[in-house]
Amino acid sequence: MTAEARANVQLEVGDIADSVSVSSEIPLVNTSTPELGRTVENAEIVNLPLVNRNVYALLDITPGVQRNDNSIVLGYPEQRTQINGSTDGGAGSVNYYLDGGSNMAGLRNTGNATPNPDAVEEFRVQTNSYNAEYGRFAGGVINVLTKSGTNQFHGSTV
Repeated sequence: MTAEARANVQLEVGDIADSVSVSSEIPLVNTSTPELGRTVENAEIVNLPLVNRNVYALLDITPGVQRNDNSIVLGYPEQRTQINGSTDGGAGSVNYYLDGGSNMAGLRNTGNATPNPDAVEEFRVQTNSYNAEYGRFAGGVINVLTKSGTNQFHGSTV
């Protein structure tokens, strides 16, 4: 059998000395530009699986972005990507850049292949409200940045 036990305890109000402060080095809201997008960092390129060792395989982790596998048209590989439902009528609607310079296939205005993933530092996918300097296509902007050089030998094997 169990018996109920009762204890009358009186609690006293203590001093209000606790405070909470929240700080961040990274601003929570970017107020300097209206652009929307995502940067795929080097850690993701190194640690996530890459189909055919193509960094464009990671485009799908950006919300609103759908990549089409590389296709070969007239003997040349090309990358087609749809951003936020942009059209892909065989001529592309996304600007591709490599280290800030155009990386477009001249034949159909689609993306050229990227360098080996070991040479890629990161890439940025801008999906909306990007700067006018990118102009040309309305779908979006993909800018791949390569690693800077070094005097020491390094690499990887697969």
